[in-house]
Amino acid sequence: MKQLIKDANFLKILSANLLSHIGSGTTMIGVPWHLVNREGGETLYGWAAIASTLILFLVSPYAGVLVDRHSRRALHMSYDFTGMLVTAGFALWGIWAGGFADWQLLLIYIAGTLYYAFHFPTIFALNQELYASHQYRTLNSLMEVQGQVSAMLAGALGSLLIETWGLMKVLLLDAATYSAAFALIGWVRLPKNGGKGRETVPAAATFAKRTFWQDLKEGWDFLRRNRTLFVFFAASFMPFITVMVTNYLFPVYIAKTLHQDASIYALTEVIYAVGAVLAGLTMGPLSRRIGLYRAVLTTTAAFTAAMFTVALVPAVSVFLLMKVLLGWGNAGTRINRNTFMMETVPNRLIGRVNGFFQTFGIALRVAFISLFTFTVSRTGASFSLLIMGLALAASVAAIWSCRRLGQPHPKNRVFTPAVLRKH
Repeated sequence: MKQLIKDANFLKILSANLLSHIGSGTTMIGVPWHLVNREGGETLYGWAAIASTLILFLVSPYAGVLVDRHSRRALHMSYDFTGMLVTAGFALWGIWAGGFADWQLLLIYIAGTLYYAFHFPTIFALNQELYASHQYRTLNSLMEVQGQVSAMLAGALGSLLIETWGLMKVLLLDAATYSAAFALIGWVRLPKNGGKGRETVPAAATFAKRTFWQDLKEGWDFLRRNRTLFVFFAASFMPFITVMVTNYLFPVYIAKTLHQDASIYALTEVIYAVGAVLAGLTMGPLSRRIGLYRAVLTTTAAFTAAMFTVALVPAVSVFLLMKVLLGWGNAGTRINRNTFMMETVPNRLIGRVNGFFQTFGIALRVAFISLFTFTVSRTGASFSLLIMGLALAASVAAIWSCRRLGQPHPKNRVFTPAVLRKH
């Protein structure tokens, strides 16, 4: 850890991430707040959420191809620069016009969603490119802690600044954080050999001769040849998918099942973040002790047990306790899965492979939320959470079926595509 903390590139990336996440997070809190406080705003926000999810579904594969075709640093800088122009432009328009029309708020929200769609796969691939495999555990743990800290700061600042500053000044702050991230990423030094984790990639001229679908197929072919890896990654995405679904279910569960107010909901979010930070601090030692595969199995099983407990034992004290375990289980699974993916997927394919699973996760999330939208009023939130628990149990069984990935012990194993094809 000391080596990473002293690394200038890592400090620049971490600082850029922290600033841009705080800025964009504050905006993504402010825009929905302004929407839902307008007449018919709940419906507008619903359409914005549907549109942004559809855009994520369509854009994720394309984002993966871009990440594998181009310089990750240049891509990240282009996203930051575009984000700066968009948010600053809307902020100045709002100041000049004295406010925002509904369609402008919708565009700001969708622009923020697009930034996330391109930012996360790009920074993931850049980190894999810059650092050696023995650093991945610590790297992903620190990035998880940073993500949780920036989310908490964005929430605190959002609740304070939206009321005192107004949305226009919040957008200007967002534009300033994008500018800072642009500069910091621009100062990241790329090794002349392309990076520790990056193999020799086809020249730009070679990419120019290939279509989007040919590039996408190359990523799919890798997963098709390594079916055990495909099942493992797909199953290990289930805790994250569940968290996205429970963003809809938990407010209903708290209000209708536990009969509590918004203060309990706010408290559960803080407790969840504490659990996630604990995951960032404990996953490195845990995965070194039992191996990455077993660590993923452990955190996914813990998350599943917590979900069943929440569904079957509707009590406030139990729910608060389980939120710590849910935060630890989801964040821990993500840290270990990301590390496993960095160690097993070639860097020239990482964008497309990661993009496929992001698209897969969005499709499942939409399916579950659509189902529960029609059923939760009749069956109650507890029954819906029980269904999610059963889906999680199936994912644990799927991960268990991939136990050959844990033999021999992952920390002593060299992962290469040739080795993976044997599975």
